[in-house]
Amino acid sequence: ISFIELGEEGLKTASHHIKSSKNNLAFDEIEIKAPIQRPNKILAVGLNYKKHIDEAKEVVDHHSNDVELQEQFPNIFNKQNSSVSDPYGDVHRPNASDWLDYEGEMGFVIGKECRHVPYDSAIDCIYGYTVVNDFTIRDWQFRGPPHTMTMGKSWDTHCPFGPCIVTADEINDPHNLNLKTFVNEEERQNTNTNLMIYDCFTLVEYLITAFTLMPGDLIQSGTPEGSALSTQNWLKPGDKVKVEIENIGYIENNIIFSRGAEDMKGALISSIIAGINYIQNPIDQNHRLSYLITGDEEGIAINGTKPTLEWLSNEGIKIDDCIVTEPTSSEKLGDNIKTGRRGSLSLKLYFNGKAGHVAYPHLAKNPLNDTIEVCS
Repeated sequence: ISFIELGEEGLKTASHHIKSSKNNLAFDEIEIKAPIQRPNKILAVGLNYKKHIDEAKEVVDHHSNDVELQEQFPNIFNKQNSSVSDPYGDVHRPNASDWLDYEGEMGFVIGKECRHVPYDSAIDCIYGYTVVNDFTIRDWQFRGPPHTMTMGKSWDTHCPFGPCIVTADEINDPHNLNLKTFVNEEERQNTNTNLMIYDCFTLVEYLITAFTLMPGDLIQSGTPEGSALSTQNWLKPGDKVKVEIENIGYIENNIIFSRGAEDMKGALISSIIAGINYIQNPIDQNHRLSYLITGDEEGIAINGTKPTLEWLSNEGIKIDDCIVTEPTSSEKLGDNIKTGRRGSLSLKLYFNGKAGHVAYPHLAKNPLNDTIEVCS
């Protein structure tokens, strides 16, 4: 941000260093980070492409009850600046939800303090343009009414952007750039920024009517149609998402299981110890402790880590009587376990001869047979 505040002087100094051969580094010797690690503000506009509005209206259960989409003004929301991640960094699929969606967008960065600036002068407020992926947790976004955009949009690692900021003088027309999004090399979004309902200058004029924009503030200009919103083909660990914009560059992010603030093995141990404490407490023998269990083609995971009987045994934990309660479309995978899209897995624990339970209420659909190794 301090470099952006230097304005033209900063660009001249940077140009001098670029032309100099002193202290040159090879590309493979560097790691490209987000151009701004902590923007003071991250603001975004929802539903800024007509076809995206049309697909949103067709999605069953997309809207919170009694909430209608308005198209008269820009739909502004914010992402917390702790959501910033690197243009080629990992993005977390959180433990609390598997409704992870992508949104390829063009972003622009504010270059100077501005307030009450008319449309014709808004271009002077913009320092440059960048590529953004506005990752979203859809079920958290749809909680309401009204929609909780901040909670759906602000998860850690869910705002990768970069790989650079192309200064405004290098972009002939920001409203005529091709934008594409790929998931595992399959094209999912393909648009041009000339299809935005509200262009960048309109967004600046609208925002600074209410508050001051400062150097380094990041504004996301909206995503086109083609996200997983309509298909509900949510991103999963192992996926790779690429967003590219003509004349700016591309970002590419691998989706991984979220490990949270602490190692998941330690978290699982902590939860089981907590469960054991309840077992040892005669006041509440039926207490259930919630934890997330998921499954995919690589097997089962508890909060992102794959448990084994050997590991559990080493922790002094015995598991018996694996039960799934109230599953729908259940498929029996073994004598001790069934799975369903919305089933709840209950593991009966024994510790020092006393019994208790740990419940896993969000069993992902279609875990494969190695699920059974947890319950054999």
